[in-house]
Amino acid sequence: MNVKISTSQNDTDSTASRIALEISSDQLTARVRLPRLKSSEEQITEEEIRDRLERAGVVFGLLDATIAILPKEGPFEELVTIAEGEPPVAGLDAQIAYMFDPAPDHSPKADATGRIDYREVNFLQGIEEGHVLMRKTPATPGTPGKGVSGEAISAVEGKDRLLQKGTNTEVSEDGLELKATVSGAIVFTRGNQVSVRDVVTISEDVDYSTGNIHSPGSVRINGDVRAGFKVHAEGDIEIYGSVEDAEVIAKGNILIKSGFMGRGEGLVKAEGNVTIQHVEGQHIIAGHDIKIGGDALNARLEAGSKVVVTSSEGRISGGEIIAEKEVKAAFLGSEVWTATVIKVAGDEKLRQELAEVDEEMERLQEDSARVKKAIYSLARLELNGALPEAQKDALDKLRTFSKDLPANIEGLEDIKSKLTAEIEALQDAKIIATHTLYPGVKAQFGIVYNDVKEERGPTSMCCYSGRVVMDPYDAKQDKSQ
Repeated sequence: MNVKISTSQNDTDSTASRIALEISSDQLTARVRLPRLKSSEEQITEEEIRDRLERAGVVFGLLDATIAILPKEGPFEELVTIAEGEPPVAGLDAQIAYMFDPAPDHSPKADATGRIDYREVNFLQGIEEGHVLMRKTPATPGTPGKGVSGEAISAVEGKDRLLQKGTNTEVSEDGLELKATVSGAIVFTRGNQVSVRDVVTISEDVDYSTGNIHSPGSVRINGDVRAGFKVHAEGDIEIYGSVEDAEVIAKGNILIKSGFMGRGEGLVKAEGNVTIQHVEGQHIIAGHDIKIGGDALNARLEAGSKVVVTSSEGRISGGEIIAEKEVKAAFLGSEVWTATVIKVAGDEKLRQELAEVDEEMERLQEDSARVKKAIYSLARLELNGALPEAQKDALDKLRTFSKDLPANIEGLEDIKSKLTAEIEALQDAKIIATHTLYPGVKAQFGIVYNDVKEERGPTSMCCYSGRVVMDPYDAKQDKSQ
């Protein structure tokens, strides 16, 4: 505990020398230590203790029962809390309530036989003009405390959060509500920004009759997307049919109620989730999750979070699967040992960002040493009246740099801390076969990998102490379900 020994102009008397007093640096606790006196020495009284406290300015939160009994029963030669202040209560951070589902579950749901009815998958969320999208509860200032001296201790105010205004939305005058300015589909993007986009409905296939689709809003396609065509949307994309060798790109989520197949010349890419019935030989990229109802065969799948095959009979076989947190399917690989590469916990972008932050911090430290030396030299010239006029501006800039340096380093340290936390979170990454894990699967965790050599039943793989560990998979203990 950080403490300070109380002093006053009267603390040189015998009472101060007999009764040691410590006040914590936060002013919330005062403690005294009474000596163990010989029977021939004058005993300390309750009045002496109170006098000692008063002279030191300890007037609030006195523990009267302790003060009364301490000189009679002790404990002696030990610090005993004699006064306790009221700690301040930090304010509550601002809270954001969503008037829609910010994380709707687009996962295909299989019945007992593994059959999935995609007609039951809800996707686009609509909203009417003027309706509230988000509502904020303001931060609170907190409740001040009171130290043992009776003086107020300020409380830490809660942190404010801004409503992230997106396209076709507006913040109310009091700053507490975000409303839609048009009717349309809700698009919830990274950074908690909410937009409202028009919904364009294509009632037929995307082919030569429609041409490529470029929409500033969301798109619903009631047919297929034929090979060689493009569908780009600023919002979500919902396709009731299948996608051939086409390019489908959305800033929101993508739902394909049938499959994605062809000669491997297509691309489906979403900043949010991609939900699809099955995929073969194609490339899918999702900023968050890839959810597959049936099989993923010889595909390249890249997910910012998880790749999950939801069917009880679904499989991932062949190709390359890359996810940050988890890859899961009933069957991984195949009976004929199909080469299947599965990578998790390998976010090189995070590691590169961390390396760049370390380099920048090192550079600032080196610059700091050089700047201090330059300031010292120029300041001596200034003190002696010998600083050239042309160098005065340089000295001012160096002083500004030196003044701002601690805040800049602190900001980089905060970024480093967040990046490190994200990288450490990847240590919990898993590869799961809920039914069978076949030979031919190469499980890779960052730079650590394991080539599966024998067929196994339900298996959960993780990385521990620099090696891939395989344990029996227990669905009851799977918290990610």
